[in-house]
Amino acid sequence: MTGSSINYSDNIPVSLVDRLICYIAQNPSTYCVVNKEGELVKLRDDAVLSTPISDKLVNLQAESGHISESFMKLFSDTNKTRLERMKVSGSNITDRCLSYVRKQTLIELDLSHCQNITPCAFQCLDEQRHLQILKLENCAIIKGYNRMKDVAFRNLRLLNIANTEINAVQLYCLMKELEQLTSLDVSKVVKNGDLMFLNPLRASLKSLVLHDCMLIQTSLDYICTMVNLRHLDISNTSADKLDIRTAFLHSICRNLPNLSSLDLSGNSVETDGNGNFPYRRSDQSKLKYHSPAMLAKEQTEDLRTDAEILTEGDATSSSIEGLRSLPRPLQFLGLLGCAACELTYLPAIKVAGEANEQQVLNAIEAYVSRSVFLLKALNVYFDVIKTTNCSEIPRAANIIALAMKSHPQDCPIQISGSASLYHISGETYERNLSFTMKRRIIIALLDAMENNTKSLTLQRNCCLTLYNFQLPFDLQFQYKRLAKILINIINNESIDGIVERLCVYMCNNIVCHVEGEEKKLMGELGVVKSMLVLIRKRVEIKSYDEVMETAWSTLWNVTGKDDTRLCVTDYLASSHAVFFNHSTHCEWKLLLCVPLFTIHFRSFEPIFRLVDQFHTPVCQYWSVWALTNLCNVDPDKYCRLLRKEGGLEKLYKILHDHRTIDRVRVLADQTINLNNNSLGPYTPQI
Repeated sequence: MTGSSINYSDNIPVSLVDRLICYIAQNPSTYCVVNKEGELVKLRDDAVLSTPISDKLVNLQAESGHISESFMKLFSDTNKTRLERMKVSGSNITDRCLSYVRKQTLIELDLSHCQNITPCAFQCLDEQRHLQILKLENCAIIKGYNRMKDVAFRNLRLLNIANTEINAVQLYCLMKELEQLTSLDVSKVVKNGDLMFLNPLRASLKSLVLHDCMLIQTSLDYICTMVNLRHLDISNTSADKLDIRTAFLHSICRNLPNLSSLDLSGNSVETDGNGNFPYRRSDQSKLKYHSPAMLAKEQTEDLRTDAEILTEGDATSSSIEGLRSLPRPLQFLGLLGCAACELTYLPAIKVAGEANEQQVLNAIEAYVSRSVFLLKALNVYFDVIKTTNCSEIPRAANIIALAMKSHPQDCPIQISGSASLYHISGETYERNLSFTMKRRIIIALLDAMENNTKSLTLQRNCCLTLYNFQLPFDLQFQYKRLAKILINIINNESIDGIVERLCVYMCNNIVCHVEGEEKKLMGELGVVKSMLVLIRKRVEIKSYDEVMETAWSTLWNVTGKDDTRLCVTDYLASSHAVFFNHSTHCEWKLLLCVPLFTIHFRSFEPIFRLVDQFHTPVCQYWSVWALTNLCNVDPDKYCRLLRKEGGLEKLYKILHDHRTIDRVRVLADQTINLNNNSLGPYTPQI
């Protein structure tokens, strides 16, 4: 089983240590000296990083994907830092970075998928005499292994060298050094079916992963001699499926008495002598397998329980004939991509397959690090949640979010995962999602949108899913990220209609509910320019639709406060380009009427800033027109506000200025008359 056990409870509070690590990671000056360029110079004199802090700090930095040399150099001081478990999988860590920690006493080191590590860095491992867990999947460092040297791996318990280019001689010599090894992953390493390199480990190995290895009949025979195996993985994603015969399964059951986990996914599994499949997926009422709940139920309801069967020396209940001689049900059985997953009785507490919701979720969880299996399971789950009433929504949301986090650049996985999250976050299941789970989903969606900007399908999926949440409250904690993403999407010329409409709506919704610095940020991110460009495109094609209306509302809301000092000059210049060059007088009115009466003004100051803009007549026209219409619609409120804030003085000034165009002069005169009729004559102080 590839995946690890996942805790789905949202009731466990974040530990103080974790909160501390997050804080100091974001504020490096709390524990080290930082120069003017932002580089970390050294640890502060009063800073000592204990083992938990050192481990978590490095691992958290690795999760961001970027580890600087100046950061890793801090851990060259073993008097003030203590590293034991260094998990930097998928990061940009280099040979030099690794050299800084060679004097640390590491127990665990994970360099999987670190593309900047070269074989030259192998010498950095020479001093790691206490290393127990070493993961080097898809890492070139293993090619630096020299069988002529004494290797400091004698205490290793777990080794993962999957998908590496270690040759047969290196592999054989390396295994001879690993006296204490109990877990080995050589996925995609064995090319010729020869497993003789396992001879030194035949009696001690408890977990063997041969995923996507070239295996032949002699390979299978050899596996059956490894009597202490508890976990065996011979799953396969290639087109050439391994033929798993009944005789081999019988041999496994007979010779591997401690076996508790067997992964056969992607292979052709023989079921019985006739190849019969008692029940197909269409017969959901009869389709069952040994889930924990089902095991308990069947043990109480059946006259012949597993215990009684074992007492009588009979076979375990199994629709797969080769597994009937198991001494007990397996903890895990991988059957994804195997027709056998649809059989009635499967002798395992947890089955990874595609026959029903629970099997599919087991598959996603088990294969979270294997993209081919993971994508297949995600696609099947999408079909399941579309057509059936699912019961394990919190679990599904967690493992799908984890799957997306584990493969940030894999667009198909992101698309499939986001499609399922759309249904999970919809009205049917929304009540099953906790506050924490909603945040986890939102972060997964935003990560996907940032990492796969060219996929319109993914952007559409994520926008539709985000729209399921309560705006802006559910998204407030990621306000800045969301704003940047939405504006970038709106600026994309290839954007489709649905995504554009959703993004504009969400932008408007956000700016309606933020104040001060947050609203100022929207202006700095370019929302004004983006909305104007969008409006211009519609003016050019004479399409006055809902998107244009919402874009106008967004402009109103983002510029509607005194304390938001936006790029007014840019706004004016863009406005002039949009309307003065492309619109008739009638179109101006049509465009400007759209959002006006959906807004309740507490101050006219934003409008007053445009009244004096003689160099941009369309803005001046709009501002005076807005004052006229507002005073006409609600004279008691807005005539008083206009007089209180000195608006009449401004109108008298433009009324008598030779630069004022006739249309503006007429509107200014109308507004003054409206004010006098409502509140009585007024002589402004000009």
